[in-house]
Formats: sequence, structure tokens, C-alpha cells
Amino acid sequence: MLRFLCLLLLLTHVLEAQQFGQYISGRKDTLEQAFALEVLSNGNIALGGLAEQAPGAPPVAWVEVRNPQGQTLWEQQILSGNIPLQVADIQKDANGNLLVLAHTPVLTEDPSQSYTVLFTLDAITGGLINSKRLVGAASQFLDLTLLSDGYLLSGRVDLMGNNPARPAVLKLNNQLDIQWQHVLSGPEVPAGVLYGAVVDEQGFIYVVGSVEGSNWDGLLMRLAPNGSFICKKLRTPANDYLKRMVRTTEGHFILAGNTKYLGSGYERIWLVDLAANLVQIRASWSYGLANQNNDLLLGDMLLTAGDQPLLSTAFSNTLGAPALLLRFSTGNEVVQLQNMAPSALNAGFERLKMLPAQKGIAAAGSWTSQFGDDAFFTQMKPDLSLDTDCCPRSENGDARISMLPGLILETIVPSSAQHLVMSAWSPELVDRNTPVSSVCTPIDLDFSLSSDTVCAGESITINTLGNTPGVNYQYIYSNAVPDPMNNNQLIFNQAGSVTRIGENTFCKVQATRFVRISTQAARFPNTFTPNQDGTNDVFQPKFFCPGSVQSLTIYNRWGNQVYSGNQAWDGKDAPSDVYYYVIVYRQAGVDTDLRASGQLTLLR
Repeated sequence: MLRFLCLLLLLTHVLEAQQFGQYISGRKDTLEQAFALEVLSNGNIALGGLAEQAPGAPPVAWVEVRNPQGQTLWEQQILSGNIPLQVADIQKDANGNLLVLAHTPVLTEDPSQSYTVLFTLDAITGGLINSKRLVGAASQFLDLTLLSDGYLLSGRVDLMGNNPARPAVLKLNNQLDIQWQHVLSGPEVPAGVLYGAVVDEQGFIYVVGSVEGSNWDGLLMRLAPNGSFICKKLRTPANDYLKRMVRTTEGHFILAGNTKYLGSGYERIWLVDLAANLVQIRASWSYGLANQNNDLLLGDMLLTAGDQPLLSTAFSNTLGAPALLLRFSTGNEVVQLQNMAPSALNAGFERLKMLPAQKGIAAAGSWTSQFGDDAFFTQMKPDLSLDTDCCPRSENGDARISMLPGLILETIVPSSAQHLVMSAWSPELVDRNTPVSSVCTPIDLDFSLSSDTVCAGESITINTLGNTPGVNYQYIYSNAVPDPMNNNQLIFNQAGSVTRIGENTFCKVQATRFVRISTQAARFPNTFTPNQDGTNDVFQPKFFCPGSVQSLTIYNRWGNQVYSGNQAWDGKDAPSDVYYYVIVYRQAGVDTDLRASGQLTLLR
């Protein structure tokens, strides 16, 4: 499978999270894609999507949970007879379990073949707690938004068959029963889809989507908590698809989507800043990004620190489409633009989520290799980097362009129908065992030395601290020889270094620790007591490293020599008094003789 690059996240957890990239591999020539992502309160990550079990087999929905280190805790397949099914979104419910939204991959006119389901899984074990199916019309709901008293579903519905699918939004209570619903129809909404919603502090709901008119236009709904609504159409001469919205700390809205200019080929992504009244467009805040050879489809958007929106490009069928992460400032400038897909391979991020305590970002999506499609999951720091990020990046032709010329917001009043009910549903859950591979694993080079300063001829011990599976490690060293009597120990006769090298699929990196030879001078006591008690009975230097006395001369207070030699002075027959010493000595690691002098008090 594709050995892809990734950037990725810190997590707050009992165990410190790592930054990594992983791909969730279907087997050769199979399909494995990720569309859903949720961060749990304990730092674990829930993922979901669709997968083939064999080449050409109907896809099935899957859900799995991983810990912050990327290890799989459990995996489930969700089967619905012979009907293909895919996970579209995952949210935490009020009890900390996983509420999973799934639907059939293709919307047809037949409600028995095109439907939406909701099921609740135990976040710890993956066991099924509850499940319901939406009946009454063919449906495909794409987004699940958590409300204070339930949930909101956004998507589309084919009301009676042989009709274009219409935008639809449902309000559910915590028991997953429908409280109110709107399936938009009428001349102003001949067809369309809703992609997602945000909620303000007063409980008002803002839903974004697209509606078909003379072209495709953006659709923005504002709903009161009781379900009453108004709609705005975001219209330009081009085909505009409004897919994501975030609400800033100042209360205005940032909208994002993609546009296909009539007759101009590739899709472009865009942002626009909209006032809280949903009328005023901040003219200075309209931004478009184009790639000269590929579609740029919006994947997801979240608001990062400082009200900076972070966007991702979605998986595209155009070969070589880049997987971009773009962070924008509130002054309409790109702070970061990173292309994370090798050229000639198409990839994209479908979902982004902020990790606890603003510690980083999680992303999930898909890419295509020569063997098929693989889902991938990444964790990255807030600056979108890894601790050791040496993955290859392709060059890209992304450039800012003039977007949304002639942008108009107009109020529309579509009619609303109610055709959907929730009914019991019994899926089959099957344990799955999907190969998981690390992609551009960050190379943890952490190691320590028992000391960074030694005496000449002494040894140090190497302590390996970081050790990432799948990375090849080796140590090299300078001015040292292995200690034949002890593993992981090196003997230094002069200053040197220890270097740890790590190599993964894409790169080789290294970290070096330096070792010095101690030159700390010997210490000389200023008093001694030759009373034969075994403590401080003689005068001699105290060496930190091995050393020897070349000559020691002692003088009394009148300058008369009372001792000369190269041994310790025992003060024999000398009275208590103050003396003066001159010493010449040698010390390991120092090439020249050293000299010291000073006063010495003898006490009896």
C-alpha cells in the first residue's frame, strides 16, 4: 500500500500521546475509506467509514476505537443484510458512548435500498446498545450535530421516488425519536443537500448546504430551537457548494465550500466571512484557492486558537489531487498551507477534530495507491507538525484566486414536508481484523547517558528511552571504545560523542549527545587533624579523576621547610599551627603538570 506522508497531534491522556500517521489497509485491491472521526473524553479516537472485505464485494460500514498512541482497542463491522452501508459521522452521546450515523453509499429512489441508520455503541467494548432506522423515504444523512437536548441530522431525502433529492434536517431527542423535521421543497428548492450545522449560545441552529437553481447555490438555514426557520441562498454566477460553517468568538460566521465555474474545469475551495445577522458579507474576507491541475474539494473546517479557521481538502477522484491543510488568519491571509500527498496520488482529509485542551488536531480521510483505497488517520500538533517530521511532500500549484464575484445573499422561503419516522432496526455486528500500518512514523530518538562528563578512561552507560516499532536504530560514537565487560557501555579517553540514528521508510535522522573529559581541579583541604582517629589524619589532595602527587613541600609560618616529598604529609612532630603548602600534581585527562598552593592549619 501507499507509503504516505502525514503530519500529526498531541493528546491529553494518562499516557502521553504521540504524533503519527497510520493507514488502515484493506487488503490488496480492496476499498477502505474513512469518513467519520470523534475524539473521546479519555483521549481515545473513534473512526468510521466503509470497506470491502474482498475485491468487488459490497462495502460494509466499520467503526473502531484507538488509544492516543494509535493502537486499536476494538473494531466492528456493521452489516445490514446485503445492503451496502457506510459510516458518515460519529459523536459522543450524553453517556460517553458512541452515536454512529450511517447510510447507504448511493441514494436511489427505493427506500428499502437507500436509508439512514443510527446506532449507539459502547465506547469501551464496542457492544451494541441501541439502533434505529429512518423510514418513510429514501434518505442519506451526512452529518450528526450534538445539541443540548438531542441531536440534529443534516442530509437529503427523496420524498416520493423519481424526484430529485431534497435538503432535509431532523431534530432528535436523546432517545433518537424525531421531534421535528424539515424536508425542503418547492420551486425555490428543486433539489439539494444539507452538510452540517452549528449551534449558538441561545440554541439557534445554523445549517449549511446546497440547493439547485439555475446553478447550484449555497443554502444557509437558521432554525429556532422549536424548528421554525428562515433560509438564505448564497448565489453567484457559478456552481457554489456551501459545506461547512464555524462561528467565531465574536459571533460572526465563516462559511466554506467549493465552486465550479461554468466551463472552467476544476473545482476551487473558498471562504467568506458573514456577519451574525446573516446579511452582511465582509468584503475584505473572501478567499479562494485553486490548483492548476486538480479539483480542490472542501473536506472539513474547524476553528483553532485565535479564531483561525483550519480547512482540509477532501478525497478527490482526480489523480494527483493534493491533501491540503490550510490555516487562515482573521485578516484573510493564509497562515499555513501544507500539501501532504506525494504527487501522482490523490488523497484527502474528510474530518478534522480538535484534541483536548487545544493540544493538537486529529484528521481522518482516504487516499488511493496502486493497490486500492486506504483509510488513514493522523495526529498532529497545533502547528501541524510531528516531533520528527521527515515525510516527503510534493510540490503543488496552489494559488490564491478571485472568488465568488457578484456574491449575493437572498432570502428564500421553501415549503417544508414531514415524511420520516424512526423505527427499530437490528444490525449485525461482526468483529473485524484490519491490517494497520504506520505511515512515516515519527522517529523517537530519545536516549540519555549516565554522565556527560567523565574522567579519562572511565565508561558511560547508554540508556535507550524512545524506541518506535518499525524504525531501524543504531548507535555510532567517536573517541570511544566499547567496554568489553559491560553491554551498552563506552570507555572515553578523550572528549567524544554518542549518536543515535533512526531510519524509517522515508528518511534517516539522528540525535547526538556529547561527552566531555573532566578537567575539574583537585580540592585541597585547609585543615587536618593528625590524631590517628582515622579521619582527616593526613594532608593530601582530593582528586575527582585519578591523579598523582609529583611533589609536596610544607613551610611553617617563618618560611622554613618542614616537609618535602611526593606522599601525603602526616604532620609528624609538627605543632598545631598555620603552615603553607606548594604542590605539583598530575590528573587524568590533563596533559601538563598542575600546581597549587595555600594555607593549611594543623590541629591537634
